[in-house]
Amino acid sequence: MRCPACGWSNALKNYPKMIARLQKNVGDDTLERLNELFISLLDDLTTYTLLKACQDIDDEVIKHCITIWERKDLAGKGYDVYYFIGILRNENKKYENKLIIERKRLDSLPPDLKED
Repeated sequence: MRCPACGWSNALKNYPKMIARLQKNVGDDTLERLNELFISLLDDLTTYTLLKACQDIDDEVIKHCITIWERKDLAGKGYDVYYFIGILRNENKKYENKLIIERKRLDSLPPDLKED
């Protein structure tokens, strides 16, 4: 479909090739769980969007988001993959903040007490 304002067309992109390239960035276990939940049900453009969102996120964060998705049964409540992408972004921010706080906490450990 071509945009009437700017002329951009999503039909010009080779999504299966780009999807295959992005799948290499995600761990095998994580990719398998994403396939079960989303990728097998999605079209190429939406699959590309999901994998592009997962590109710079650690597998731990993605697995945590999948656990949140399954535990709250968000698919049963009518939420779609774009809601999951929002969860990914938010949890990734929280994960980075948790790491920063943990580093600060570890840097400020008290000195060892020597026994006399």
